[in-house]
Amino acid sequence: MLRRYSFVVFALSPWILAPFVMLAQPPERALVEALGQVYRLRSYTAFDWVAGAYDGGTLILHGFVRTTELKDEAEAAARLPRGVEEVDNQLQVLPAHPGDDEIRLRAYIAIYSSSALERYAPGGQLSGLALSELRDSARFGLEGTDVGRGPHSIHIIVNGGRILLRGDVRTRGDRQIAEAMLRTLPGVLAVVNELRVATRQ
Repeated sequence: MLRRYSFVVFALSPWILAPFVMLAQPPERALVEALGQVYRLRSYTAFDWVAGAYDGGTLILHGFVRTTELKDEAEAAARLPRGVEEVDNQLQVLPAHPGDDEIRLRAYIAIYSSSALERYAPGGQLSGLALSELRDSARFGLEGTDVGRGPHSIHIIVNGGRILLRGDVRTRGDRQIAEAMLRTLPGVLAVVNELRVATRQ
């Protein structure tokens, strides 16, 4: 009987590094290492979401990425660890919709500049200078900027004005705040909140 494990993506901060495992068995080292390789890619951001499952030597990648380049890079990175014999790359490339990059930036600013959610921002709450730079980035698009790079707890997936939130937060209140901040942003048609509340060991 093949063992199958399913994982979700979390930022690399210590309290959420250990992914949730759907089965009560220890995860395969190959899967943990493969996803770690993907999360360290420079092109992987808070606007992408990569998860995986391991099935008898085959690593299945699923989730959402903004570019075909990241889809290819994720597959190449996932092949590196020992134990990964095949990669089934089911990552969906998000279509380019007018205005989606602007929504991504607005949503990022709304969440990561909030005093209520500052614990989730890499390096702490965004400074006034950082916010100014982020707003300037909106005029030029996300490509070529460092916006969203590095470990993030909350991932913001935007597709045609619709936002999907994925990741891990500490409390139900934080989960509700993140969603509420996005619902009133210009151009946002819907928000689907799939943030998980971390369980304390």
